[in-house]
Amino acid sequence: MFTAISNYVKNQKPGPNFSLLEVGTWMGSSMLTWAEAMVKHNQSDGSITCVNPMEPYFDAAEQSSAINYENPDHAAVAEEMLHEMTALLEGDFVYDIWNHNRRLIPDTIPVTLLREASVTVLPKLRDESFHVVYVDGSHFYDDVLADLREAKRIVKPGGIVCGDDLELKPHQCDLEFAKAHKHLDFPTDPKTGHPFHPGVTLAVGEMFDDVSLYDGFWMAQKTPDGFQPYYLDHYQKHTPAHFQGNVKAYYENYTSRYFKNDPSQPINASQKPMTNV
Repeated sequence: MFTAISNYVKNQKPGPNFSLLEVGTWMGSSMLTWAEAMVKHNQSDGSITCVNPMEPYFDAAEQSSAINYENPDHAAVAEEMLHEMTALLEGDFVYDIWNHNRRLIPDTIPVTLLREASVTVLPKLRDESFHVVYVDGSHFYDDVLADLREAKRIVKPGGIVCGDDLELKPHQCDLEFAKAHKHLDFPTDPKTGHPFHPGVTLAVGEMFDDVSLYDGFWMAQKTPDGFQPYYLDHYQKHTPAHFQGNVKAYYENYTSRYFKNDPSQPINASQKPMTNV
């Protein structure tokens, strides 16, 4: 995410009116990362609009029944997380943490929260009004499809539509399994044996001919010829300031291994070579 902003600002030069929309903000960790990137790469200028009703949106018991991990400890952690998410959303805990994180962002970067369901609020937004639209809300197919349809409308020419949790593209998974389980959040693909989000896989595949893909983080740019994969031309090695302790150590170790300490090499067929800066 940080590198995406570094690349976009370098190449597109959005200036002080840089506007970013985040669909699905949860407690605001990614919001902090976007803001930190604006501080470092866009002279502390820009604005962030977050969309999230902060209300329960799935049946924890139904989603838990679809967990099929080989490691029972991993399955137990995933099941516990689903129930914890629901419990946190039933109160205002998520909003309180988000609001705390919002106050950490400089005043030069105004942040707005639209506390409504994306299906309700996105159609109200103006055409071509955001430089970057990040879609990471509900991962169920119908929701993702609706979010992406609106994202393509409201992103500016030259802007980026991006998202997270695209573990597998349609050609990589058991497509019939994905279609039959698009109502589930995170089942295991029988073709690869990897957990994935079928709703994200199907919706992204339906709305875009192709996207760039970096370990689940995907991007497409609005061009005169339609949406095209947006490839990073450099890797900005940076750990967000709010990553501390074990989270920081894990992130730094993981990104180092992911880029294999040689970011000039493409990671997979969905990428192009990068330079390190």
